[in-house]
Amino acid sequence: MDVEKTIEFILNMQANAEVEMQKIREAQAQSDAREEARAKAQAVALAAQAEAQAAAQAAQTTALAAHAQALAAQREAQAAALATQAEAQAIRAADHERSMADHDTRMAEHERTMAEQERILDRIDKRLDRAVRLAIRDARNERKRRQQANAEWDLKITQLAAAQLETEEKLRGFIDSMRRGGNGSH
Repeated sequence: MDVEKTIEFILNMQANAEVEMQKIREAQAQSDAREEARAKAQAVALAAQAEAQAAAQAAQTTALAAHAQALAAQREAQAAALATQAEAQAIRAADHERSMADHDTRMAEHERTMAEQERILDRIDKRLDRAVRLAIRDARNERKRRQQANAEWDLKITQLAAAQLETEEKLRGFIDSMRRGGNGSH
């Protein structure tokens, strides 16, 4: 009965671990989706940067003022792209730290659970060993009792057979004495 409870406990713990692993995978998928969105935003920012550079080159041929404006637009686009990239990295790092902390917590709980399972299995092993020893001792004692009972039975049968032979001999003697006649009628 303890083995069944232990197995059920182990299966429950395994199911819980699988659920926890699924949560970690989902969190990782969400993090990957955010990373992809940030990469797209960065691509848009880089595209904007490229457009600003193209505009700057076109303006450079026409006037020095247009060139200055294009450089300013380029710097703004770069700053925005760097800010977006830094924000994406910070979010990614925070997500990673949370995931790792959650993973560490779950691993510690799993290790505690596994240690407890080992202790339970050790106790079960000891109980099973003791039960086997007791069953062997019981079987040996029962075999001895049966052998003693069989020996006693054989002795009683032998005694009964001897008594039967003696009874038969006495009966023959009685019958023979009755044939010879004891009262003078024969």
